[in-house]
Amino acid sequence: MTSTTKKILAKLLTVLFIAITTTNIQAQSQEDKDKAIEIALEAIKIMDNGEYKKSIGMLEKSMKLDPENYNYPYEIGLAYVYQKDYKNAI
Repeated sequence: MTSTTKKILAKLLTVLFIAITTTNIQAQSQEDKDKAIEIALEAIKIMDNGEYKKSIGMLEKSMKLDPENYNYPYEIGLAYVYQKDYKNAI
């Protein structure tokens, strides 16, 4: 195998590795977002039953899994409003 062939093969393997790694990261990211939504929906049900502290903890977990979703901080703020804890709601 010539040195040119080795260089081409090394570049090809690098590109292939990056493609596989990126696909895995994207899949994990979507799994985290799906899990965050699942947890948040359960937290909202719990909040509707008056268990505000428990729902806040669950929503904070959702926020860690999907920090770009603005719905989780909103729901946390709403739970604080329901508790009349306006300082934390802000």
